[in-house]
Amino acid sequence: MSATFKPSQLFESKQLTYDLLLHNENQTEFYTHSRRYATSVIMTSTYGRRIPTWENEDVHQIFTILAEFGEASSPTKWIAEILPPLSKLPEWMQWWRPEALRYQERQNKLWMGYWQRLKQKIEDGSAPECFVKQFAQTDYQAKGIDELQAAYAAGSNLSIVTV
Repeated sequence: MSATFKPSQLFESKQLTYDLLLHNENQTEFYTHSRRYATSVIMTSTYGRRIPTWENEDVHQIFTILAEFGEASSPTKWIAEILPPLSKLPEWMQWWRPEALRYQERQNKLWMGYWQRLKQKIEDGSAPECFVKQFAQTDYQAKGIDELQAAYAAGSNLSIVTV
């Protein structure tokens, strides 16, 4: 399978070199170009979609989700994790819940959007070779995985681009 992605990785390496040589004013853009490169390699391998520039809307959405995930992962972010009995309060009394639900809704929308777009491309025969295409063509439902869980499993590949 690695041979399948070698051309896109080679292309992204060339794009990174180009960006560093010609679009790196005062040597300050290295980090941005490196993050675009990593995000594009992973997006191409996962969804068959490349990230041509740092200003790409996908980059903004992905890094917003990853920042929220980092915040939500903090052991002290949600009071109910510190004091578990608070999670038994009626929902209207759980003052932290609306923020957590906003995080969840944004993630659901992003991951399901990517998942559904690629599934549509699979159906019409235009899907590129990628992890999600292979995963979507398995019998994941027989293993008890629903569409939302499948979308999250695919999207979790992007969690490594936070470097």
